[in-house]
Amino acid sequence: MKYSIHPKSDVYTDQIGEGTYIWQYCVVLQGAKIGKNCNLNYNVFVEDDVVIGDNVTIKSGVQLWDGMRISNNVFIGPNVTFINDNNPRSKVYPEKFLQTKIEEGASIGAGCIILGGLTIGKNSLIGAGSIVTKNIPDDELWIGSPARFVRKLRKQKQRTVLLSSAGTGTAFASVMALRRNWGDSIKTITVDSNPRHLVTSSIIADKFIQVPLNSDIKFKKKLTEIIIEEEVDTYIPFIDHEIWVGAKIYEEKLFSNKILVQAKNSEIAEICDDKYKTFQFLSDCNILTPRCYLINEPIGSEEDLIIKPRRGFGSCIEKLSQNREKLSEYSVESHIVQQECEKPEITVDVCYDKSRNYFNYICRERLETKSGVCTKARLFKDDKIERTALILAQKLDLSSFCFQVMKHKQEWLVTDINARLGAGTAMSVAAGLDFFSGMFAILWGEDPAQYFRPFEKETFVTRQYSEFVMNL
Repeated sequence: MKYSIHPKSDVYTDQIGEGTYIWQYCVVLQGAKIGKNCNLNYNVFVEDDVVIGDNVTIKSGVQLWDGMRISNNVFIGPNVTFINDNNPRSKVYPEKFLQTKIEEGASIGAGCIILGGLTIGKNSLIGAGSIVTKNIPDDELWIGSPARFVRKLRKQKQRTVLLSSAGTGTAFASVMALRRNWGDSIKTITVDSNPRHLVTSSIIADKFIQVPLNSDIKFKKKLTEIIIEEEVDTYIPFIDHEIWVGAKIYEEKLFSNKILVQAKNSEIAEICDDKYKTFQFLSDCNILTPRCYLINEPIGSEEDLIIKPRRGFGSCIEKLSQNREKLSEYSVESHIVQQECEKPEITVDVCYDKSRNYFNYICRERLETKSGVCTKARLFKDDKIERTALILAQKLDLSSFCFQVMKHKQEWLVTDINARLGAGTAMSVAAGLDFFSGMFAILWGEDPAQYFRPFEKETFVTRQYSEFVMNL
């Protein structure tokens, strides 16, 4: 049998390739051309000036109007709507209908609407329910209303991601994001100064390597060896000094392959690590921040002041009024004096893709902390903090980071900046704002917007501990 037509279909063309099936209640007009091994499901309509290639599947409820050109191996899902006149009027006909091209291997999900005159590129994929208003390039996934680019589909070499300070909660949340959204297409290597059985993320990573402390002179050498031997293309550190090391590695261009890092500029990494330099940077940018003093600077007695470490995170803070006599015990390099602000302290998670002009953020208030870990949080938006977050993202040239704000005289002041996301960012992820996946998406040229749900109202997130047996 050359081809098969269901007896309850009306088919007026004989230009049909061998092995094609046309099922019941289809209507195909006289001028239509249909290739080999095609499958036209129930209730498909095909006009005269339509060309369909080989091995094409057209699901139920699809109408193909004059001007459609469908290449080989195309899939068109149920109830996809095509348009061949973008300005239709009853009984008014254009001299020529718009021509829509569906290139080889493309797939269009159920219920999509495709405006007239467009080209859907080779091997592209359009998500169900999308409205396509522009040409779709080859090998790309587009989703939404209107449809927007999500990521490339072209098969690429497996990426290798190196995550240092793997014992942190931030590293664990990052590995979880990689497994959740990229699966086996990513090889994940975790490194930490602790042995494997004390690093939780090692049980879900592909490989674990113990390394010296980041303060050890051997750390950078060992890190360099791992990057070369494992052919690492993406390196994400989560401790401030390691972020600086990663930036130096990027700047020094030690490797033939291009290493992708979150912080590419060692000066920016230093600004975020050194709290006095943070103060100077924020002041230069006209961003409100608490007044800071070096230990050896004259310090007035009229202000409420605190002493805090100049570097690091999870700072141990003391009131200066209670320890002014101890000031001589601290060095300029170890501590600073800072204007005291009012609680609560708010952490702000930020995602910024400069190439796509995409920006998202969330404010996270710690409602309860146990052993330094936030266990209850309030997530909210604030217009003033939003403006500050966007300015910081643009000035720092960081795509994913967090910073802290507190109030002084009813104004939000930026107290710290971290050139990374935090362990508490996982609470933002639980509310549908996946900053970790957004970070990787931006590094790899993908659209981060797909990992963020609309944030519509104040949200509360609680956290419970999980237990892992590490030595099985």
